[in-house]
Amino acid sequence: MLAVAGTKGGCGKTTTAIGIAEGFARADIPAVAIDADRQLPNIHVIGGVDREPTFASLADGDGLSTVSPSPREPTAGLLPAPLPTEDVALESVLDRLANSSVRTVVDCPSGAGPDAVDPLSAADRVIVVTTDTTRSIEGAKATIDMADRLDVPVAGIVLNQCDRVSPSLVEAIDQPILAAIPDRESPLEHPETCEAYDRIASELSNRWAETNGSPAAADRLTTGIEPLDAALGGGIPHGNVVAVLAEPPSQSEQLLYALTAARGTLYLTVERSRSHIEESIDTAPVTAGNPSIRQLDAPAVLSEANDYVESLPDGANLVIDSMDAFERTDRKQFQAFMNGLAEHVRRTESVAFLHCLDSENPPDLRPLTIHVADLVLEFEASMDVTGISQQVTVPKVRGEPLPAETIDLDLVAESVLPTRSPSHGD
Repeated sequence: MLAVAGTKGGCGKTTTAIGIAEGFARADIPAVAIDADRQLPNIHVIGGVDREPTFASLADGDGLSTVSPSPREPTAGLLPAPLPTEDVALESVLDRLANSSVRTVVDCPSGAGPDAVDPLSAADRVIVVTTDTTRSIEGAKATIDMADRLDVPVAGIVLNQCDRVSPSLVEAIDQPILAAIPDRESPLEHPETCEAYDRIASELSNRWAETNGSPAAADRLTTGIEPLDAALGGGIPHGNVVAVLAEPPSQSEQLLYALTAARGTLYLTVERSRSHIEESIDTAPVTAGNPSIRQLDAPAVLSEANDYVESLPDGANLVIDSMDAFERTDRKQFQAFMNGLAEHVRRTESVAFLHCLDSENPPDLRPLTIHVADLVLEFEASMDVTGISQQVTVPKVRGEPLPAETIDLDLVAESVLPTRSPSHGD
């Protein structure tokens, strides 16, 4: 059950709720959009269905077969809010829908009062809708705070009436961006907006499918490092941007090399040459893959990297080693690059690993890298008479609980693939 919410009215919640439900339907996933706004009901108006039957029909015992189908997607049902004369508890209807096989999308009322809290608290996750205005973004942040107080995870942000995700939104809201919905006439029918709703539905189905209340391991990509996968619930959710923080003497590049064994990897290097990386991987004490290595020219690092990112295939790894040169560029250009990187990684269901080396004078834009990252891994290594030990701590996981303990790695023993995987791009 997904709640579509936003404290500011007029941001497009109802259209978004219908659009996502119809996106599920186009993917052969039965869905229903339910209007929880009894004061200003409009799912029937925007969705183009009759005012009745309302969701009161479900409370009276009627089946889902009585729900009005969307005129655009018959397997998407649209349930208007009750009439003023109908006295029905929303909780009973939501409980019934929660036990059904359909994907439920709840259009919540605006504001932060009890009418908005009740449907939001019943949902498994919340989708926050905003436009690219200061007032709407502040309303989105208030909705996120409300969801946090109710212990309802945020599935992501939908930016409405915009052709692209603005850097200001990425900087203001520390949540994944599901999509930007362009401002088009008849948004529930226009090909560009329908494509955006389809993308959201696909992302939600793949990334947040529920198995016993937890994200399914099938929606994750293994790192190939067993202790790390176990601590992260089976791997890293595909579509994630991961920041790997480490001291330069820690030899954290060994972790990067081990990650290439799990799948095809595009490895972008800045400080070291391609031949140096190739030799290092060949002689590494870990089981590595056969990544496609590309050396970037530092003065043109953003434009060159962007060209490679756009060619990243589905389900691949991207490694950037290291981020220092990126984080010393122009702030607006770097914001645009990070925004594009995050969008492409989500669209291709890939994973990006950004190698961030600590120093006494870190780059000015390092906080922005950490802000955009969905997952942060802090890598440490130490040596004693028994050899080298490596640990990872996880100070940030977007939308999921943090692992409670430090993760002990044995990269030599735990790199699980004995042979090199096929390369992507060579």
